[in-house]
Formats: sequence, C-alpha cells, structure tokens
Amino acid sequence: MPTQPRITLEPGEELAGYRIESFIARGGMAVVYLARDLSLGRPVALKLLAPELTSHANFRARFVRESELAASVDHPNILPIYGAGEADGVLYIAMRYVDGEDLGQLLNRRAQMPQRHGQLTVAEAMSLFTQAAGALDAAHGVGLVHRDVKPGNILLSGADEPVPARHVYLTDFGLTKRSASLTGFTTAGHFLGTIAYVAPEQIAGRTAGGRTDIYSLGCVMFQALTGQPPFVRDDDAATLWAHMSAARPKVSDYRDDLPHGVDTVLNRAMAPDPEERQPSCRVVIEELRQVLRVTPPITVPETSSAESRTPPPIPPPPGPAPKPPSSDHGAGAEDPPSRRQRTRPHAPRRRPPRRVLALLAALIVLVAGVVTAVFTFQSDGSWVDTGTQASPFRLEHPPNWTHHPGTGAVMYADTPDHLIGIFTDGDKEQWQRAEKVVDEAPDKLAGIMLRYTEEPLNLSTSTQAAEVIRAIPAFRQTRLGNPVPDRVDGVTGWRLDGTLANPNSTGTPDRIAYSYYLLSVPSGTAHLVFFALPDRMEKQDDTFARVRSTIQLPKD
Repeated sequence: MPTQPRITLEPGEELAGYRIESFIARGGMAVVYLARDLSLGRPVALKLLAPELTSHANFRARFVRESELAASVDHPNILPIYGAGEADGVLYIAMRYVDGEDLGQLLNRRAQMPQRHGQLTVAEAMSLFTQAAGALDAAHGVGLVHRDVKPGNILLSGADEPVPARHVYLTDFGLTKRSASLTGFTTAGHFLGTIAYVAPEQIAGRTAGGRTDIYSLGCVMFQALTGQPPFVRDDDAATLWAHMSAARPKVSDYRDDLPHGVDTVLNRAMAPDPEERQPSCRVVIEELRQVLRVTPPITVPETSSAESRTPPPIPPPPGPAPKPPSSDHGAGAEDPPSRRQRTRPHAPRRRPPRRVLALLAALIVLVAGVVTAVFTFQSDGSWVDTGTQASPFRLEHPPNWTHHPGTGAVMYADTPDHLIGIFTDGDKEQWQRAEKVVDEAPDKLAGIMLRYTEEPLNLSTSTQAAEVIRAIPAFRQTRLGNPVPDRVDGVTGWRLDGTLANPNSTGTPDRIAYSYYLLSVPSGTAHLVFFALPDRMEKQDDTFARVRSTIQLPKD
C-alpha cells in the first residue's frame, strides 16, 4: 500500500529545499509553516496542500500552472511567490513571509473592543481596500480570477503600525483559476470559495470572471464596515440561498456616520447579476471616494467612544458557536465567521435634520468650487488623497508629505519645495540645500516627483526610454543603465533604477537613489521619480509600492 503524503512536519524537517522553523496556521485545505530557504537563507511562508488535493492529477497540473502565472504578476500588493511544485507527493508553494496578521484577525480583535463592534474606520477601510483592489485588477489584467477573496487572504504587514499605514498583500493566488478555464472544482458538487463571500455565479456553477472577485470584495468591505458578513444565516444552505436571492443588506442600518451612498456602491458590487456590478475593483473604490467626500466620515480613535451604533442582532445559532476564521498566509480555512448576539432596535434610527442640512451645505460648497483643499480621511496618521493638486495625476501619499508645485512638475515629499529643482535642472544650489536637509533631518529626503508632458514620445525600446531620461538636465552627467519594462496603473512603460550624482559635490549627499518610471499615456508622457538617500531607499520600499499602487494616470 502506498504511503500517504505527509504535511504535518516538525521544526528542523526539510522539504523541497526549505527547512521548517515553526507552525503558522492550518486551514481546511492546507497548512502553513515559517520555513527557511536553504539556498538563499531567507524566511518564507511554506504552504503544503492537503493530500486529497494532491491525489488529483488535473489539480496538480493546474496548481503549478496557476502558481507560475500568479508569480509573474508584478504588483506591490500581490504576495510574491518564490516557488511552487511537488515534493515527496506533497504540493507546496513558497511565498514571502509577512510578519503581521490577516484582515480576519484584525476584525476579530476589533470585535473584542467594547465600542468598535468589529468595524474599521473609513480611513482604515479605504487604505486597505484601495490596495487590495489594485492587486485584484492587476490579476484580472492577465486573466487570473482569485475566486476566494476573504479576510484571511488579505495579509497586513506590521501589526504594531497604525492600520491606514499598513501594507496589504493579497495571497492564495496559487489556488485560483484562469477565467477561460473550467468553472468549479475538479469534483462535482464543490466549488472554490468561502461561503460568507462567495458570488452567486460560483454557487450556480457558472463561469467566474473578474466581477466574481468584485462581489467577494464587496462582501469583505461590508464586513469591515459593519462588523459582520452581509448574509449571516443559521446554516450554510441558507447562506448560499441568501447570496442568490435575498435583498442586499445596507451598511447604513449598522452605522450612523456613513452616507447612504455607501449602500448604493456596495449593493452594486454585491449585485446577484455580474453584469450589474462595477467593471473593475478600482471603480468600486472610486465610487466610494466620491460618496465619502460628500459627507466626510466621523472617525474616532480606538480608545474612545465610536460614532457607529451597535449592529442589529444575529439570531443565535443552534448548538455550539462556530469557530472564527483563521488562515494566515491563506491557509484555506473555510470556517464561518463568529456570530454575536445583539439587541435589535424596533425601527432603524433616523438621521437628525441637522445632518441633512449639513449634507446639503456640503453639496452647495462643493458645487460652488469653494472646496479646493486636499481631503484627508482623518488626521491621526491616515494617508492623503491628492485630489486635483497634481492634475492630471492622482495618488495617495503619507500625511507628512507636502505638495510642492514646480515648473511643469509636482513633488510630494517631506522636504522643502526647492528640492524639486534637483530633478528638473540639477542646479548646484538645489544640491547644496539638499545637503543641509540631510545634515538636519536625513529621513526627510524621500518622496516622489511627477511630470506630465502632452507631447507623446517614442518609447518603443529601452534605448529610446534612456535617451528621454538622459535629455533631462539633472541626468546628463549621470551614467544610466538600461530601463526595464514595467507598468503603473495598467499603463506599460519603462523603469530605470539608479543613483543621481551631484556634479558639484561638496559633501553629503553626493548621490540620490531613484526609481524612474517613464510611461506612454494616450495624450502624452508621464514621468514618475521615486527618490531617497541610497542607504534609505530599501526602507522606503513599502511606502513607494503603496504610492505607486494608488497612482491614477490620465487615460483620455
């Protein structure tokens, strides 16, 4: 009798060139370990799939194929995959190890806070879901459909950081399927997905596409804002039926601090018919931004009393309460979310008339064009949406970065405005001032410079891209390498990493590290330069990646 593949390993055991260090999580489909890559010495999250999945030849082939495709998607919010395959009869996938938690764990912690009810603030939700939406759209752009978007598959870096500042990694793409492939799972009567967030077309066994993930993302966003999934029923069959036919729930029934427009956006995302949903995850985020700008949400620190009211009750389930979901690094757990008894008010509370007047006043001010300042979701560490400051660019950046307009360019950085001259003319005076910034506050010399020209340039080869960059005065004396293909906001172009030399160096810094993105947009050319001191560039990786994931380029 053949030996059953074993996925329960002990610290010190090795598999496929990885040494097990500790256990991370176990789910219904896989177990995840912290392991060490023996060839490179780096830590990885090593996921081992259940033996019953390994026994299916079609699943094995599809798993490796999809893992390779997912690894090829270059997006800062998609968890990097280092390797995947089969060893000792076990399917495995090695991913970047994220020292943090998943969204499900964060929501569970919030549920234990007396005034939070398992909810995120608007600033927190918009920050996290903007990143997740960008990752999904990037995957959809190469034909990947995730099919299992849930809190456990949204990883968050740095558990001690403020939530709006945390970096999001979407994981578990190794178990997705291409949109053109067969629907459902390999065995009749099963499908890939988690019941609390599964789209109606998955339940019905129809073809899944990008809008399938939009539905699941809408469900996760609903839970993050209200503290519970959209359809909570006594058993799985009732939950599946609710996804198919029940009226879509309203966020406004759970919170007073959000406008009714949020209901419209999320109900559209969770529409039973895929054709009625938004065309992309980015559109969902944009619609929410527009709605939330009309009435800025009231946000409260975690230690104080929240504005949101206690959610309506959930009927107590028979028998013991189900276990909360747990799936670090996408372990594949499918346990239903925990249910909490609450007292339902007899009727939904109406908003006071003063709030209606405030809404009308905000609309009048907006239409009159009086409001030109940047809208910030909250003042306690959230990122800033540039609005129209960098027109025709748009992006989000850390709150301490300042808007610096220049001649034909814009810079966002925690530095004096004159430093933009380094990237426009390389003037000696600008370098001297940069040296002073480094002497007084070296952490401040980091940011992003944006330039837009309406003249389309020929960027069909890396040589032509390098010539365009070399024509800029600051780069004429700099030895340039060969740009490599890259994409920003779905626009193809070139990226050049290097250091900008100070031609008149009198001290530190004599160089500034940069990542230069040169992109052809329909109406012209976009230049993006991320910069920092060479020894601090790597520390800015997560910040720059998040800024890049929110950049919106002119498409007209």
